[in-house]
Amino acid sequence: MNASRGSDDGASQRTPKGAMTNGTRVTVRSVVALVAVTGLATGLLHALVLLWRLAIAREFIWQSRDHIWMAPLAYLCFFLILGVPGTALALLVQRRWRGFDAYHWLTALFLFASSVALLLLWPRLHPAAVVLLAMGAAVRGSTILVQRRNRDVARVAWALAATVLVLGAGSRGWRAASERRWLARLPEATADAPNILLIILDTVRAASTSLHGYGQPTTPFLERLGADGVVFDRAITTSPWTLPSHGSLFTGHDADALHVSWRVPLDAALPTLAEVLTARGYATAAFVANTYYAGHDSGLERGFAHYDDYRTSIKQLLRSTSFSHVQLVADLGGSRSWRAVWVALRRHNLSRVVMPLSHRKNGATVTDDFLRWQGQPARKDGTVRPFFAFLNYFDAHEAYAAPPGYDSLFAAPSRKQRRYEGAIRFVDDQLARLFDTLSARGVLDNTIVVVTSDHGEQFGEHGKWGHGNALFMEALHVPLLIRYPPRVPRGARVRQPVSLRDIGATMAELSGAGTIPFPGRSLSREWNEGAGTGAPNSVAAWLTSFEDGWLPIERQRTMRSLVVGDWHWIRNFDGSEALHDFRRDPGELNDVWSNAAARAQFESERAAPGGQ
Repeated sequence: MNASRGSDDGASQRTPKGAMTNGTRVTVRSVVALVAVTGLATGLLHALVLLWRLAIAREFIWQSRDHIWMAPLAYLCFFLILGVPGTALALLVQRRWRGFDAYHWLTALFLFASSVALLLLWPRLHPAAVVLLAMGAAVRGSTILVQRRNRDVARVAWALAATVLVLGAGSRGWRAASERRWLARLPEATADAPNILLIILDTVRAASTSLHGYGQPTTPFLERLGADGVVFDRAITTSPWTLPSHGSLFTGHDADALHVSWRVPLDAALPTLAEVLTARGYATAAFVANTYYAGHDSGLERGFAHYDDYRTSIKQLLRSTSFSHVQLVADLGGSRSWRAVWVALRRHNLSRVVMPLSHRKNGATVTDDFLRWQGQPARKDGTVRPFFAFLNYFDAHEAYAAPPGYDSLFAAPSRKQRRYEGAIRFVDDQLARLFDTLSARGVLDNTIVVVTSDHGEQFGEHGKWGHGNALFMEALHVPLLIRYPPRVPRGARVRQPVSLRDIGATMAELSGAGTIPFPGRSLSREWNEGAGTGAPNSVAAWLTSFEDGWLPIERQRTMRSLVVGDWHWIRNFDGSEALHDFRRDPGELNDVWSNAAARAQFESERAAPGGQ
């Protein structure tokens, strides 16, 4: 009896401390298989949810089209990192407590993390609900998984890896083939059709450009380019934020007719300039740095054969998990100093952000990508089609990505504004490089060039910062120039206010497209003989707040702005009205709405032909 008992005890002591769990030893292979299954499956489910939101619900997803393979790889990396300390902890506990099931515990840990990641895709869920639901899924799911043998888990892991590989290669191949088919189906363009190049300097206000009289050389190249064409000194955007402004520019409709919001992309109800030009044989391409409201999910991609927005990079891949939506991660990603990192860690804000971070493109990347595309022939026989290219530069948008050397070029009241103006100069230098290359390739003088901005930016004027929250001129007055030697005079300046909604009609008219299903009227009337002798132009802008908005403005109300000649009228969200004389008071510091004579003069000009 004693000998038998001793033999049994010896066998027990000789059992490997790594332990067995329902026939599954906690080994490197078993942990890797478990990590692969949970990581890849989580990523595929994540991508499936976003695909449904994009294709069926028509919502913003704020992720790359490569998300279908980036998300599984990103989660795989996350779970691999989680697996190292998790496994070490599980084995340590098991060494001290023989009743502890390490493999079961690891399975529950990975399933808990997977469930949290998927539940974070529904930001309205309370954090407590996320944790409780994830715990339930982990307990139930781990019980099922540990009943499987290790080789079954490994087989599933290989199957999931093959699925991700096929989806990644297939999605990229499908997009490339789709672009080739698109170009092959294009009708023949007219022999003399010019190229069209539309450049949007996102968030650049006219007041900070030397093109429009700013006292520091922020845009020396644009000054030279403007001398070869027409500069519009009173260009007004239709809305002080990206999507309605771009949408208005692309469709020719006012911003209030587009039915877009912070969470709702542009629908397909109105034809876009890219669609019109595609029907006339143009090769169309977009190179976009603003992935928040000008990416492929914004609705602005309609009509473009090639739409280049998100970067394909390790940083973008790692930002493809829902954990990157947590505010703490966003704060750390946006930190520019060790102090900012410490502040973010001290706040440890675990709430979920509306829009995840992306790997931001700079102006050099946008320029390089466009020049690479433009330098390739659009046909197998080597001939080229006329192109319509849309370039969106995002450097001057917050957080004002001025590279080293540019961030201290100019004197400004604040560090933010110094970085902002340095970013404008950086983009100006990139434009100089772009146009020098187009000139060397011999295509510049046969290209209609339009350079403008979608909206401006506020730096404390009227107590406002940023954009999308007011209709003062800092947010509405943007640079605008048009160059096309065959039809646009050199060195002209237009003093009348004009609207960006007319740019589409202008490009169509200059290209000789004839009658097009496009509202608006060509700005060529402004530089033709006799322009400016009639009634003053009337230009409108809108800002609508939405129930799900995060801006500090009232909900479900619309603010309206109207520029008539030198007058700028604003109706606020609360119904109150303001009136400013832009010529005498360019800073809009004095509201003259209570002045009966000023109000009467404004109403008279508003009632004239062309007023609204």
